[in-house]
Amino acid sequence: MNKATKGAITTDLVLQSAVVLPMILGHLIFIVEPSTIIFSTLAQLLAGFVQLLSGFLHSIAYRNKNRIIYFCLSMLYVFFLIQITPYLSKDLITDIFKTEVRVTLLVLVIPTLIATYYIIRTYVDYQLAKDPNNEKRNYDENLLDDVQGMG
Repeated sequence: MNKATKGAITTDLVLQSAVVLPMILGHLIFIVEPSTIIFSTLAQLLAGFVQLLSGFLHSIAYRNKNRIIYFCLSMLYVFFLIQITPYLSKDLITDIFKTEVRVTLLVLVIPTLIATYYIIRTYVDYQLAKDPNNEKRNYDENLLDDVQGMG
């Protein structure tokens, strides 16, 4: 497997941080001030685009197994959201609370968890690229083991 260079991963990590951090900040502001939903949603769309593009490029250029899985599952989720969008507001008048919870979960919470996973995965790849003993480590270690070992 052709591994991404430290420089490529660094650029990827900086770009992702530049879009994911404003997205998370927007979501936190949204909790306090719901009228900021447009900022939060636009930041999330930009973060999603950047991460999908990153996943696609890493899948093609480096044949990174984790990125291929991420890209395929993320695209399935995007297609799923496109398909269910007409049904999200179908019963808005009769069941407003459950609809709002569903929309928040499907449109804000799950994508934020996916974005968080991907930026952590990129950080783990960055750490592995910096490690001089990179060849001795198993590149496909469990993500949680890598995150716990960073502290």
